[in-house]
Amino acid sequence: MPTSLRILVVEDFADTYKALRLLLKRWGHEVVVAADGPAALSAAAAFCPDVVLLDIGLPGMDGYEVAARLRALSCLGHPLVVATTGFGQPEDVERCLRAGCDVHLLKPFDPLVLKQLLDLHACEGGPRGETDIRQEGKPSRPSLS
Repeated sequence: MPTSLRILVVEDFADTYKALRLLLKRWGHEVVVAADGPAALSAAAAFCPDVVLLDIGLPGMDGYEVAARLRALSCLGHPLVVATTGFGQPEDVERCLRAGCDVHLLKPFDPLVLKQLLDLHACEGGPRGETDIRQEGKPSRPSLS
């Protein structure tokens, strides 16, 4: 049985973060929400998440900068950083990975794909980069589109 994770949801759209928070709590995880980049960095330092679900299209400080700054916070260790974004071109995936994201998850995504990803991370401390998780039968390298 997968263990509970500490998950930071970084999302500026209220309906999305409320739905994610509800779903993640139902799955037994501890959840904190931040609606912008500076709040995400503060929350990460205080909460020390195992997983960060990071919207890339944030106002002000975008998700790319947030990912890079999260990686610079040595107190965090190495949480799984999942880009949750509507930007799905190959160059978008590469930019996410270069910024410090471990996985790219294209919105709208299947909640069961997210659950599989979290269960794998809780049980094995993975995945990072290459992953066998697939959505709708499509192969998925670092991207879960």
